[in-house]
Formats: sequence, structure tokens, C-alpha cells
Amino acid sequence: MWSDGEPHKEMRKFSVRTLKTFGFGELKQAEVFLQEELSDFVKMIDEKRAEGNDEVYFHHTFKIPTFNVLWRVMAGYRFSNDDHKIKQLIHAVDDISRINVGLGNQSIRQ
Repeated sequence: MWSDGEPHKEMRKFSVRTLKTFGFGELKQAEVFLQEELSDFVKMIDEKRAEGNDEVYFHHTFKIPTFNVLWRVMAGYRFSNDDHKIKQLIHAVDDISRINVGLGNQSIRQ
């Protein structure tokens, strides 16, 4: 995830090959996922505005749709926006990212 150089190239080749094996060689399927998530995202913002909430904190709000697109590609299903499991996963990724930044990527480059 935070790699560069030769390990990054190998991981990218593996990822592309694996995705093609599962039928994601064309962008059409990913585009469908993106459009569905975007539609849900816009609907959620409209609902918040209808409730009188004109402030949306995009830092947290964008994470669930982004994660859902990736999760649908890899696992074949998506989480609802209020699912506790996706919030735990996003929190774990945030924690790992903060730790990695604090280490200056040392854990991967060793």
C-alpha cells in the first residue's frame, strides 16, 4: 500500500492480473459501481439537506463510498452507509495510515 520501486511493480502486476481473472479487465463494471455509489452519495447529501443540515464533513463522508467501490471489486458486495463494520474497517485503515506516517514508511522499506 505504501510501497514503491520493484515491490510496487510486482504488486501492481499481480493486482491487474487478478482483477482480469475475475472479469474486471474492462472498466465498465467499475464504472457501474462508481455510478451506483455516487448516486447513493448524492441521495445521502440531499437527505441531510432536507433535514436542515447544510454542513457535510467530506473528510469522513467520502471514505465509505470509496471503500465500497473497492470492496465491491474485491469481495463482490457493499456495505450500507450506517454499517458498523465498515466504520470499524475505515477506522483501522486510518490508524494504520497514521502509524505508518509516524514511522516515516520505515516498516515497509526495511
